[in-house]
Amino acid sequence: MNYAGIQIPSGCDVQIGDNEASLATVGVLPEDSETTVSISYEPVMVKGSKNEDVMRYVKNMAAEGSFTIYQILLDNIAKFAKGIMTVETVAGTAVTGKAQTLAAGWKFQQAYKFLGQNANGNAPTVSASGSAKSRLTAGTDYDLVKGADGEWSIVFKASSTSPLVTTETITLTLGYTPAARKVAKMGSPSVEITPQVVRFIKVQNKKRFQVTLWSATNEAGLSFAFPASSGDAPASLEVTMNGGLDTSRTDGEQLVEIIDEIGISA
Repeated sequence: MNYAGIQIPSGCDVQIGDNEASLATVGVLPEDSETTVSISYEPVMVKGSKNEDVMRYVKNMAAEGSFTIYQILLDNIAKFAKGIMTVETVAGTAVTGKAQTLAAGWKFQQAYKFLGQNANGNAPTVSASGSAKSRLTAGTDYDLVKGADGEWSIVFKASSTSPLVTTETITLTLGYTPAARKVAKMGSPSVEITPQVVRFIKVQNKKRFQVTLWSATNEAGLSFAFPASSGDAPASLEVTMNGGLDTSRTDGEQLVEIIDEIGISA
């Protein structure tokens, strides 16, 4: 008997993005919750005058993915409700002279995220110093880079013009205006929702079983769960994404893609 394709319980990751290249994990899923993906369609049977089968086909193909996450982050929620929710960041009090130290042993060409970030998304002001040079120069000794998560980091450059060595301690002095809060707003008699790519990934023994919905929207709303103070679990958010056809893709490939590395033969 062939036992290939049997998958042990090992959880699931959920990713969402405007397109496949921008997919990002939405957060931690509760260990006792199930993530489900279902594919549906309506069967049609055409019969002739003698009640014989003439043709059988299906129509209205659709998919649905449901999951629960712990992180109630407005930026993520806005992805689930893309186009019908706006999120704005309200700046807080400016911070100056914030010290950040990188101990000896840091590495060249590695990004070190700043301890503070600007609410407006711009890079913090930075001055950097080390024991080999009292003041380091942007562009010569280091670069500021913005990550996919929108946060800034510093990357030290190894070059003949820089006296930096990894055995010295680097001191950063930062200036930034952090976010005080984020505000999400939604509500209109009618508004167009923007489809997103949603991907579900299960990994077992470094192999994946992956389901991608190419054009998914949140049509069932959002459900927040705030457990009683006597409970053990944190607050969570239940989400259902409804997948339709992405007509920009090749016919026959417009709804869903499933990749299996677990059930194949070695």
